[in-house]
Amino acid sequence: EKLVQRGQEMRELAEMEKVASCTVRTVAERMLGRELHRDEYLTWVPELAQSFAEGGYDYTALVREVATSEVYRTIR
Repeated sequence: EKLVQRGQEMRELAEMEKVASCTVRTVAERMLGRELHRDEYLTWVPELAQSFAEGGYDYTALVREVATSEVYRTIR
């Protein structure tokens, strides 16, 4: 019983991580006006996704974080 419940919790957590990563990638690409480079996808997206999740999936905070990032400032 507890093992089944733990397995379900792990699946839900994995799904939320996918949602956070997808949301971050989409927002970043739209704001940058281009696809992310491989190194950005491998380093920046996980950092932003973690921050997004830890912040309670606050979309406004995510947009603010992207807008104030070094990556964004260098293209604008």
